[in-house]
Amino acid sequence: MHSLLNDTHRFPGPYRVKVIGENSPAFVKRVAETAVAALHGRSCDEITERPSAKGTHLGVTLTFQINSAEEVLAVYEALRNVEGLRMVL
Repeated sequence: MHSLLNDTHRFPGPYRVKVIGENSPAFVKRVAETAVAALHGRSCDEITERPSAKGTHLGVTLTFQINSAEEVLAVYEALRNVEGLRMVL
């Protein structure tokens, strides 16, 4: 996976992570806090939210400045454990 990320992205640089989960402010907070912790306190450059058509789920997009493929993988690994998560993209 490291080589694929290195082949398709330039590091350091911006990287977007998208997650889908329960439609609640608490879910967005858990996602953001988890990603920031995985990056050792580095904050998000941008967080956007988009509800599903029926409003039962929420898509959250986080944009970070990422230094390496290892950091990308650390964020994905951490997000897999977020309560209310349905999918990480």
